[in-house]
Amino acid sequence: MDEFWPARRQKDESNDILARMEERLRKNRNHRIALERKQKSLKLRRKKQLELNKKKQYEGKYLKTAKDLLKKYSGTIHKFLEIAERKVSVIDDYGDECWEELPREINNCLKKIAFKEKVRFWIEDGNFCWSSKRFPFLEKELALLFRSYHKKQAKNFSGKNSVNVGIMTGVEFETHIAKVLREKGYDVVGTPATGDQGADLIAKINGKIIVIQAKRYLGTVGNKAVQEVVGALNYYGGTEGWVITNSLFTPSAKALAQKNSIKLIDGITLKNSVFL
Repeated sequence: MDEFWPARRQKDESNDILARMEERLRKNRNHRIALERKQKSLKLRRKKQLELNKKKQYEGKYLKTAKDLLKKYSGTIHKFLEIAERKVSVIDDYGDECWEELPREINNCLKKIAFKEKVRFWIEDGNFCWSSKRFPFLEKELALLFRSYHKKQAKNFSGKNSVNVGIMTGVEFETHIAKVLREKGYDVVGTPATGDQGADLIAKINGKIIVIQAKRYLGTVGNKAVQEVVGALNYYGGTEGWVITNSLFTPSAKALAQKNSIKLIDGITLKNSVFL
């Protein structure tokens, strides 16, 4: 019995040593695995950061050139904003603005700039593709620019009492007239920006088709505007013709309008909206 216990203790001590060694190996193995995972994670993060920096550098380069194009063709961009505002502001049968017109006008603007810059483009799966890497960035900038412009227009020209038509462009004036008419229940659509055949807006209500020429003038409006509406009446099948201005009409324009049953709405009448 005395011989058994020392052997048993020796065996237990050996087992304890082996267990401690195994535990140490297990910890070392876990530590190595954790270290490898950490190193792998750091490597992946560095790779992603490098890719992100490269992407930012790439985007920054072409974004700068896109913004340079915005400055270079500021006149074309301003025209785009006016045309897009006019088309987007049209209210559809569901009472919503026509935002589907924006991509089309952006592409029209891009094509104008591409032609001047001698940049090739083609349509692939219904989308425009450009030979210049600047143009996708220019497309995004135009969209952001228009949304800011549209928001500003809505803020500046909302509410009859806050409107100052004197600071509007011709297209902005047309858009304002369209909004005023829609608020009164008219169904209003704009005519093409070019080749409008003498009319800027077509308004419909209670079976009437009203052909409208909108004139934002500094001076008085003469015969030409009346003549254009008279010609547009037949072209658009109108039942009434209106000429709306922020200014006044010459006596000859009033006489010609009376002869042809054309309604003249001057700045004072427009301000009070008594013509509706």
